[in-house]
Amino acid sequence: MPIQVAAVDPGSLADELGWGPGDQVLAVDGQSIEDELDFRFRTGGEEALTLKVRLDGTLDQQHVTKDPDEPFGATFEE
Repeated sequence: MPIQVAAVDPGSLADELGWGPGDQVLAVDGQSIEDELDFRFRTGGEEALTLKVRLDGTLDQQHVTKDPDEPFGATFEE
């Protein structure tokens, strides 16, 4: 089950990626995301990621390069 974005910090990585409330993260590097803890585990410590997301109802893949400890700056609905 995808996780849904509740809020995005202005100027954050999530903001730069165009995420907004209601958008969903479906997978990280081809692995389905079950909850926020799963998302943080799969994205923490990684520098290059491929995310499968649904933005404004449209499926997209986003290739992300980040500092290993850089947070995405998004909170997710429970």
